[in-house]
Amino acid sequence: MSLNRNVCPILVNFDKSSPKLENEIKDRLEHGDIREKRDALRKALKIVLNGDPFPQLFITVIRYVLPSEDHAIQK
Repeated sequence: MSLNRNVCPILVNFDKSSPKLENEIKDRLEHGDIREKRDALRKALKIVLNGDPFPQLFITVIRYVLPSEDHAIQK
């Protein structure tokens, strides 16, 4: 039995042009309303998918975003 090991990479085009982007995202996750938290979480996921390390994101998401009742954020 041969295994088919085809690789399917995912390329996410996200320009991380602002050096303060990580701090801005973290601030929006902590203090923003539901819409701001959702948008900041999407940007943070794009940064992580691009391969950039974002180590302080994990604790911030657990503390400030996961207790939200918004279905899109919980997904």
